[in-house]
Amino acid sequence: MTWKLPKSVIGLSAFGSFVGGIILFKEVIGGNKYTGTESMIGKTVIITGTNTGIGRETALEMAKRRARVIMACRDLEKCKEASAPSRIINVSSVAHKRGKINFDDLNSEKTYDEGDAYAQSKLANILFTRELAERLEDVDMK
Repeated sequence: MTWKLPKSVIGLSAFGSFVGGIILFKEVIGGNKYTGTESMIGKTVIITGTNTGIGRETALEMAKRRARVIMACRDLEKCKEASAPSRIINVSSVAHKRGKINFDDLNSEKTYDEGDAYAQSKLANILFTRELAERLEDVDMK
């Protein structure tokens, strides 16, 4: 007794084998996407080719992890485009209006009141933001 497989079964088998081979190849050669979340605070990274592709994605990932990122690009204009938009965000509240900064007891070690400490921190944010704006007046930030 001889078995004769229909051409459709042979074609589907060949296609399935081809797709399976590609998947196995990808798993062995390609590997998985790195999913680590290590902090990069205090680290400096220099990344080449940061205006496009893998370099740009690497720079974005390092920035998310709070690294100091130095973008090494051949074309300064493209580098500026890739780094934009740069922005500094400070969160404040109307509580800054009742804040007073006691420079003799900045950490409220002598007397502590939660409301006063909060108001002082918000006032410090406002003062910091104003000073930073003054220092960065000539820097192109969007």
